[in-house]
Amino acid sequence: MHAAGYALTAKHVTTAAARALESKPTSRLMVGLAMPNIDSPVISMRSSFELIGCEVVEEDARHDLALLQLRPNPFTTGKASGIARTVEGGMTINGMYGLAPLTIERPRDGAAVAVSGYPLSVPTLITTSGVIASAWGTDQADVVPPGAPEGFTVPDVADSYIADVAVNPGNSGGPAYLAATGGVIGMCVAFRIADAVDAAGVALRYHSGLSFVVPIRYGIALLGRHVDLGTRHGVP
Repeated sequence: MHAAGYALTAKHVTTAAARALESKPTSRLMVGLAMPNIDSPVISMRSSFELIGCEVVEEDARHDLALLQLRPNPFTTGKASGIARTVEGGMTINGMYGLAPLTIERPRDGAAVAVSGYPLSVPTLITTSGVIASAWGTDQADVVPPGAPEGFTVPDVADSYIADVAVNPGNSGGPAYLAATGGVIGMCVAFRIADAVDAAGVALRYHSGLSFVVPIRYGIALLGRHVDLGTRHGVP
């Protein structure tokens, strides 16, 4: 997220959401900001979210990224983050509005990383961890340059990080970050399914345990087309 009210997610997530909303013309796209879990004699709360409307302002299909603008901007409403006292002396509970630091530098192979999200429709935040299997993954595609004639393409190579971290459907759009610092290095967008054949010749498909992370610099570039970032990466 960015203090100007922007958030990143995976493009295939917003595409699926838009398709689902086609049959619900009165509904709108929403972002859920996690609220704190509470267990006390006064109140018990689990897996709750503050819902904020948003719109997709730009998509980057090449890197499977979508930039959302939250309305209203939770960082400028004046509301306190999480649990806070009101001026009347009561208690209020809002979403947690903290901003994670971003780490644009390429991580080392073997660096400890974690991915947080809501896989398999589980409403509780799930964090899985592992290591960077390779910080040098590549994805090559033929792209059409702006203004190019029909049928003209050029090869484009995009970086990706391959992580030895167990993720599942629902993790897409979630942050991948360095376990030591919390610095977000990118966004989890997919996991690899492995194909094999058993001794009887039966085709098998299984979760390889490898996940794909889009480096955060692509997200920063997308955000930078809408917000003046100056020379800073990772703040505010």
